[in-house]
Amino acid sequence: MSKQLIALFAILLSSVIWADTPGPLLPKPHDGYEIKDNKIYFRKGNGGMILEVADPDSIAKYYSDRGSSLGDPFPTLAPELEHATIFIMTLINKTKKSFTFTPNYAELASNPDAWFVLDFTALLAMLDDVDDHTKQILQNSIFHSPETIKPGDTVTKFLIFPDVPTKKENLELKFSYMFVEDRELNQSFYFTRKKKQ
Repeated sequence: MSKQLIALFAILLSSVIWADTPGPLLPKPHDGYEIKDNKIYFRKGNGGMILEVADPDSIAKYYSDRGSSLGDPFPTLAPELEHATIFIMTLINKTKKSFTFTPNYAELASNPDAWFVLDFTALLAMLDDVDDHTKQILQNSIFHSPETIKPGDTVTKFLIFPDVPTKKENLELKFSYMFVEDRELNQSFYFTRKKKQ
């Protein structure tokens, strides 16, 4: 009888613990963009963006699709990247003019806190012990400095933020000073953590 009580208690305790465990970060529906297959699709005129929350599998696939066997290099690259919040961001320019994206003007926020993109100086320090070939692959795969997307081009890279505490269930990814067809674009995208069942 006592074994049954212990088993029942263990089941109840685990259900309470798992009920508060945050799940993955997922796109949250909002006006101004569409969600399909857990990706946000945004369009402004002939310019657009696709945003996806990255995980180890999608990161490894990104590199594999580009002929590299890096897998997910970020957890071993630097301690501050072990639990980083990473997005795969595709910028699409079907306009007749270049458009500009400056990562320093991207902000991940959950009131009252905000986190900012990994910048180039921080990235360089993390790449000190990496061989030149891998260093080049990593630098080319991360949005870390202003980027100009020429007419007809599509650019896909990682947008890396520091570790965001899992207690932050709702996040807003804000972009400012992005210029599409000579117009400034300020746009927000929303994400939420679903609790594990």
